[in-house]
Amino acid sequence: MELKDVLPEAQKFCADVIKNRMPQGYELRTKLNRKYIKIISVNECGHSSAWGFINDRGEILKAENWHKPADGSRGSIYAPFAWQQVEWTGPRYFIGGNKKKNQVLEGKKA
Repeated sequence: MELKDVLPEAQKFCADVIKNRMPQGYELRTKLNRKYIKIISVNECGHSSAWGFINDRGEILKAENWHKPADGSRGSIYAPFAWQQVEWTGPRYFIGGNKKKNQVLEGKKA
């Protein structure tokens, strides 16, 4: 699948995250790049940061930095209630750093 075909679902995913996870005054914007769809978080003062990325398979990727995602999928935008797989700050971390099992932290306090 091409990124341009994933973009509408990525935008719907961002709208769901904004509605259900983001504090008031924050928004998510999508930017179609060559390899990924970049999701940019913008606060009410206009400051922006890389929130995450989405690849051509609809996988949610944590941002390693402004330009590229970290290794490993943190979920899928096609999953039911996909917005529950993330926090307002971005995709969740892996449990114990284990990328192979594709497990993500469920937001439980230690």
